[in-house]
Amino acid sequence: MNKFSHIILLFLLLNSGSLLAIDNYIIHFKDKPTEYHISDFEMWTDDIYNYEFTADEWLGIYANSEDAEKRYRVIPDVESIAYGKPWCNLQIFTGSIELKNIQNQNFSCIQILGQSKRSGEIPFGTKGLLIKHDGMIQFIPLLKQEILPGKYPEISRTEIYLQESHLLRANSSLNDMRIMLNEIYARYGYRFKPGGEMDRYFSTQSWYAPQYDNVDVFLTKTEKSNAKLLRKLLSPDVQNQKKRYIEEITAFCQALENDDLEYLSEHISYLTTGADQTVTFEQFKEILPNFKQVMLTSSANCAQDMSLLNKNWLFSPEGSNPFMNATFIYDEEEQKYLLVYFDLTQSCIPESSEIEVAGTLALKDYIDDSQDNKSIVRKIILNTVNMPVCITGADVNFPYWNIHVQLELSDSDEKKFTELANENVTLQGQVKLANSPQDYTRVKLINVTIKSIDTDKKSKAFM
Repeated sequence: MNKFSHIILLFLLLNSGSLLAIDNYIIHFKDKPTEYHISDFEMWTDDIYNYEFTADEWLGIYANSEDAEKRYRVIPDVESIAYGKPWCNLQIFTGSIELKNIQNQNFSCIQILGQSKRSGEIPFGTKGLLIKHDGMIQFIPLLKQEILPGKYPEISRTEIYLQESHLLRANSSLNDMRIMLNEIYARYGYRFKPGGEMDRYFSTQSWYAPQYDNVDVFLTKTEKSNAKLLRKLLSPDVQNQKKRYIEEITAFCQALENDDLEYLSEHISYLTTGADQTVTFEQFKEILPNFKQVMLTSSANCAQDMSLLNKNWLFSPEGSNPFMNATFIYDEEEQKYLLVYFDLTQSCIPESSEIEVAGTLALKDYIDDSQDNKSIVRKIILNTVNMPVCITGADVNFPYWNIHVQLELSDSDEKKFTELANENVTLQGQVKLANSPQDYTRVKLINVTIKSIDTDKKSKAFM
């Protein structure tokens, strides 16, 4: 018998398009028995657009008997919707400490709305998931509320890079990051240290119900990943090192502007340039005017907004180099950052430049949180690896800033490009910086025309 047979199994007759009649089933949700029959529900289509882009609507833990040791939870895999096939993760709880995650691309989950045709345990309009696996269908009603409680529910449903995330708002602070981290645990009823900062904060939240000293067994793979990232980000060592780095490269830029050769000489190490050629300080002084020009006028170097760089750097999970044309490394012996590499060959192209760029067209769903009522917007993205290395004014401190490029299209062109999703294409257009809440990538392409379509080679969108 299939491992899902103890749950509600509704056999799909693919040839006739009808459902076999089955008896009523009883499923225990948190030890409360619920009885229903397939005839109680009217199923929606399995069209992807009817699958709601959210993991807010989690299933409660359920079992096939009141005293069962094994309990189950099904969680939609949010990221999979970008590929047009919603999948589910099945979590199996054995006792109270063992948790096993199973993820299978053939395990598709389709959200439907149960329309009650008779009175019973499940009221009219009950939401749930229609789960299809190995030719069988099962419907599981949803028990939890549609919106996860807390200030940052998205931290529990989507694996994030904080640099790219809409979580990084203008009023973000390290304290906000601490709330994000601890909300992951608070939603499961984690009991914080009595009288501590988090205990005082969450005690003021109406949804918080402390029950457990350890909730690790309940965490999803996404939550574990986000918690690990946040702990790394918040560690004093990482924060202090990042803060010092920003201070020292800012001082280096000021020394360049002021021709402070003494400061520069003290902050230059065994120096190499673009072709990995070793450069002495005397040679460096000869090319200093050119180096100043590149460093002080480029938005990819010293000309960028240092206050914004400071903020983004502190919230960055990784310490990537913030300058396009210079690399600094911390010298343990000198106890300071030293310039070890520079490159004078790269320069920024200006905004509105006409470019030709190749890549894969993809449809990407984004969460629009500009309003109180969050909504999902679908954008056409070009995934590419041959964007210009630097565009004047572009914020290059965000990962993949020049890989995911949003297309700005007319309604008619949008329909045409949508039909080309997952095709490899070469496009021509003008570069535009993204600067509005409706922009979901760092740069955009406008006035876009298709130069060619590679119909012989398709690739999976790497979103």
